[in-house]
Amino acid sequence: MNKHNFFYFIKEGAFNMFSHGFMSFAAVGITVACLLIMGTFTLVAVNANAMLEDMESQNQMLAFVDKSLSEDEARAMEQVILSLDNVAKATFISNEEAAAAFRGRYEDDEPVRRRGSVWPIFLAVAAVLLFVGLVAYFLWNTLFAGVFAPPETHSVPNLVGRMYEDVKDNTELLAGFTLIEGDTIADDADPGTIIDQDPKGDNEVGETITEIKVTISGGPEIIPVPRLDGMNFQDASTTLRNVGLKAAVPDYEFDETIEQGYVISYTPTEGVELSPGTEVHMVISKGPEDKPFPMPKLLGMTKARALAEIENKNLKQGNVEQEEYDDEIEEGKVISQYPLEGADVTEGTEVNLVISKGPDPATQPPDPPVPSSGTKYVTVDQLDRFEGTITVQLFMDGGEIGRETVDTNMDTAVTFQVSGTGSKTLTYYINGVATGTIPVNVDE
Repeated sequence: MNKHNFFYFIKEGAFNMFSHGFMSFAAVGITVACLLIMGTFTLVAVNANAMLEDMESQNQMLAFVDKSLSEDEARAMEQVILSLDNVAKATFISNEEAAAAFRGRYEDDEPVRRRGSVWPIFLAVAAVLLFVGLVAYFLWNTLFAGVFAPPETHSVPNLVGRMYEDVKDNTELLAGFTLIEGDTIADDADPGTIIDQDPKGDNEVGETITEIKVTISGGPEIIPVPRLDGMNFQDASTTLRNVGLKAAVPDYEFDETIEQGYVISYTPTEGVELSPGTEVHMVISKGPEDKPFPMPKLLGMTKARALAEIENKNLKQGNVEQEEYDDEIEEGKVISQYPLEGADVTEGTEVNLVISKGPDPATQPPDPPVPSSGTKYVTVDQLDRFEGTITVQLFMDGGEIGRETVDTNMDTAVTFQVSGTGSKTLTYYINGVATGTIPVNVDE
């Protein structure tokens, strides 16, 4: 590496360190913290090891001999102790030597045991703390000189209520801020009026905020009244609500052409421009007015005809199942009605009827005896005048008393049984056409 490359790397390193101040501080702080921790633990370990070695070198045991033994006998025990395992040295101390040593220890006030010095630990810790302090002082006065200083702020001008065109180029009022035009929305304020801003006026902001975004009024919202003709009240109210208007409490009127519940008229009328929330007043139809008319006569009518008349007059059936005996009005016809004939009624009025059951059997004379009836056989002949299969009908007193289907290729006559009294004239029909008559006296 030549000299130019070395200075280039030094220059780039210093530039990057100042450009990324926070990361540089973090890296240096972490490195210093690691060195401090590792150095502290290393010093503790070295001194602990030295102290343990010192304690091991001073491991000794004191054995006291019985006073009754002579000095020679006590010295002889020295060889016995040396013969034991883990015994490196054995020294005999007489009573006189032990007393002299005891006196000498306390008279000189000197520690018997030598301790390791702790000054290296203190010096190492002091050196690390001094290094950390120097680094922190350097960073505080260079890279982070302005980090913890109070940020510089600016007061935001209050623009709400001013016209956008009046303030957009007013540099004195904006005081260094740039005005940004935001949304234009409907509002009760005059068109072009500033109705909101971000940041809010009179607030303090940092020097990095240089723009004010404003919301501008487009003027009051205008809603045209929609078409409500042909709608019922509920649909018309929904239509008004959907466009932002309201339905006022309606008035109701009779109308001969517009169905009940539908709109007759409304004010303001279609197309008139209103502000949101304005009420629209409607007039709603009650349908055709019920005009009174005289109650029709139902007396003497059959029940079916009377009910049809009630329906035709748009009246309502009441109790029409009551029946009573009547000697004058035949069974099945009306003998009483309510309302009475000629009374004023309106559509929907309920009508009650009493139907005749005919004369009361309890008040009627007994029926005259019925004469006994006779029986005759009548033959219709000469059927060969017709071809194929024919239908022969026989009538008496206007009522059919017999019908036969005859194949003229096989039969030329057909016989009927006739019952009754007195003389009768019978009429026979061939294929529905009156063909002839036959007189007969049933009693003979």
